[in-house]
Amino acid sequence: MKKIGLLSLLVWALFLLTIYLIINKMYVQAVSMAAVTYLLSGLQTQTITGRLHVIHLLTSSVLLSIGILLYQNFNFPSSLAAFSVITCTLPFSIRIWAYRKFLMTRFLWMEGIIISIALLLYILSINIDENIFLLFSPLATLGFTGGIAMGMFFDTPGLLKAARKEYGLTAGRPAPDFTLPDQDGNMVKLSDYIGKRNLLLIFVRGDWCPWCHMMLRTYQREIKRFEEKNIMLIAIGPDPKDVNHQMVEKLGLEYRVLADDRQQTASVYGCQLSHEENKNLLTSNPIRKHYEEGLPLPASFLIDKKGMIIYTSRPDRVGEPVDIDNIFPALKTL
Repeated sequence: MKKIGLLSLLVWALFLLTIYLIINKMYVQAVSMAAVTYLLSGLQTQTITGRLHVIHLLTSSVLLSIGILLYQNFNFPSSLAAFSVITCTLPFSIRIWAYRKFLMTRFLWMEGIIISIALLLYILSINIDENIFLLFSPLATLGFTGGIAMGMFFDTPGLLKAARKEYGLTAGRPAPDFTLPDQDGNMVKLSDYIGKRNLLLIFVRGDWCPWCHMMLRTYQREIKRFEEKNIMLIAIGPDPKDVNHQMVEKLGLEYRVLADDRQQTASVYGCQLSHEENKNLLTSNPIRKHYEEGLPLPASFLIDKKGMIIYTSRPDRVGEPVDIDNIFPALKTL
């Protein structure tokens, strides 16, 4: 069970403080506090992206909206700022909550349309004589959600273009051997498990990637079902073991994360973009970490005890966890 982080505890404490300020009709202070809490919740994107994260964002936005509405006494059009706050929080929250449907690349029009509506509502609500905290507080939500959306808009076309060439290895081919250190520095060799375990290799883009966190936690939630089928989960990423150790701790993973910091294994499995390919395709994503060797594509490979690849994630659905309901029928054919 993943431990609750200090940042989450701080966010919850600020929720209570904001509610106290609203009850005592200190609306300007409440709005300012809610905006700060929203930004702190946004910082969790790279640590606890998931439904708890959504709850933090939505709670912050609701408290911010309540503070604005009460201060404005529901006056039109100034109170439109409250609806702007709620509106712009929805697309990112929906994508996280229903990640299996939306993934990291599908239905991007949702962000574009909803954030545009939120921006329009905010512009209509602007009153230059307004208290400065009331005037700028909605920008906390617009700035955060807009920044995430911009990163996706810049990143997704390159990812989809790269994925069209498919992975270098497909079902029916032998899985190449590798030796890599796990998060504790222990060496892991694929061939050591031949004849003993089925393996699911999960390639991720790095600890910086919130969508990869969601993918890793999706597998974690189903780990018992994998173990029942003698499938061992192994994640592989481009970060060094110390970074992976921190990621395992904060995500509460019960399986190993291997350090492929030179990305040689990702390259052999055909799910790695070279530095030049990344330079051409993915340079505009503001949150993406830059690696000298390039960047892996999210991908998963299911390997049977004979060392043969029997199932892979779909390259055209970047970031999709292997469909568990499809894995088990594949195992029945062994």
